[in-house]
Amino acid sequence: MATTKAEPNILESYSFFVIPGWGELLGYPTLGNYSNHNVSKISQDLVIFFGGAECSVQTEKGTLYYLFGLGYYYTKFELQSGRYITD
Repeated sequence: MATTKAEPNILESYSFFVIPGWGELLGYPTLGNYSNHNVSKISQDLVIFFGGAECSVQTEKGTLYYLFGLGYYYTKFELQSGRYITD
């Protein structure tokens, strides 16, 4: 496999977006664990992101896109029936 060195072009790009359900977007690949307990249900998982820069890098397998900025992730989930945790 050949390695190509590419200089990334970082651009200022101010963007703001909200993802109301991160797990729904990903199709809930796994609920995961919290403090050695299995998560039984995720009721909220909000992502708020403010981007300040972006970059794309061309590789032999395709183009990679990167966003740089500040983000906030809020989740409310259930470990056992009725016991909610916010993190």
